[in-house]
Amino acid sequence: MNQLPTLSQLIIPSALSLLKPVKVQQGGIHLERVYEDVLIDAADVAQYRAFLEWDNPQPLCYLYLLAQRAQVALMVDKQFTMKVPGMVHMGNKLVQLGSINFAEPFTLHSRAEVPYKAEGSLLPQFVVDMVQHGQKVAYCESQYLVKRKSKTKRKPPEPLNLDFAVAHTEEWDIPSNYGRKYARVSGDINPIHTIPLFAKMMGFKTSILHGWYSASRAVKRAEELHATTYQHIEVTFKAPVYLPSKQILSLGAGNGGAVPFMLKDAKTDQLALAGELS
Repeated sequence: MNQLPTLSQLIIPSALSLLKPVKVQQGGIHLERVYEDVLIDAADVAQYRAFLEWDNPQPLCYLYLLAQRAQVALMVDKQFTMKVPGMVHMGNKLVQLGSINFAEPFTLHSRAEVPYKAEGSLLPQFVVDMVQHGQKVAYCESQYLVKRKSKTKRKPPEPLNLDFAVAHTEEWDIPSNYGRKYARVSGDINPIHTIPLFAKMMGFKTSILHGWYSASRAVKRAEELHATTYQHIEVTFKAPVYLPSKQILSLGAGNGGAVPFMLKDAKTDQLALAGELS
């Protein structure tokens, strides 16, 4: 039986993937793996909730930390011919379908799909289904980009719908140590978040904040303001959040429907992420 690895166990295999050639055969890449009896450590959840100051005892966002481990485990598989450090995380969808109990074990069904393209950037897709008592209770879909040169001009992405009535804004003052702090509570110790020099080697100006921290904090704030919990979280990542920085969160009213949100740099107005909750 496969045992779900921690992200720290996957750091060295991820680094070694830099030796892989980036290629996809005509049939594409199709990988699947199942992890049974996956347990959530209550102390880890408590630490995560304390850092985000989240009252919800079972924040849906926490389940991405399980899905991420399953995804990266597929990325380091020999059949996944991509360089993990070069993959750009484009977006996440996390959906709750039924009753979830963090105190009971999960079965995770993870899949990776990379459609074939003769040239140009590749678009790996990952899906992790989360099962309890034989029922799928949640799933996570993640989209990535692997850049490759192309003779033809790439189509621009579909524009995000940012034209919504803003009901709440607030400024986040994000210190330089938040990459290290969130790494401790999430297990994601990728050095682009914790070591400025390494981040620069990977093409960033300095270390960058975890995208899922920003998304989770936005969800937590929306749940507080609207006195509810959300079961459908969708987010698109547009630009890195450099550490330290000030960011502006904008939330829509929702009015009983979906709640749009976006995060922008307070100084440059650069869009970091945008999404919708329901």
